[in-house]
Amino acid sequence: MKNAEASLENLINQYHVDVLVLKRLHSSRTSGNLNSLVRAMKRLARRKQIRLCYYSLADLKESLMVGIRANKMAIAGAVVIRYPFLVRELQKEKRHKHPYFVRMFEAVAAGAFVCRLPAERNCQMAKTD
Repeated sequence: MKNAEASLENLINQYHVDVLVLKRLHSSRTSGNLNSLVRAMKRLARRKQIRLCYYSLADLKESLMVGIRANKMAIAGAVVIRYPFLVRELQKEKRHKHPYFVRMFEAVAAGAFVCRLPAERNCQMAKTD
């Protein structure tokens, strides 16, 4: 866990991160290791005074696909409409039998979602658990 925390801290320092966006964990789809990693990220955010924002997959669907039932690949398509330079990555992803980089599209969607939020909604300065 210390290696993961050190790696994240290096990235935060290198890219001057001031907001950390975390997916809300579903209790039945998490593990002890993932929970530990999230706690480490929260501690680091608190120590570095980085704002924490949370999102759920439902938030992304509601934000990007208003009134349309969507899956992760549809979210990826909505991201490409907003960021056309990602079209080649989406085309490659659609050819894969087991999509992997769809998580990257979810991360881009999460960033776009948080950027459109009023500062007080779903975001807070990192504080103790």
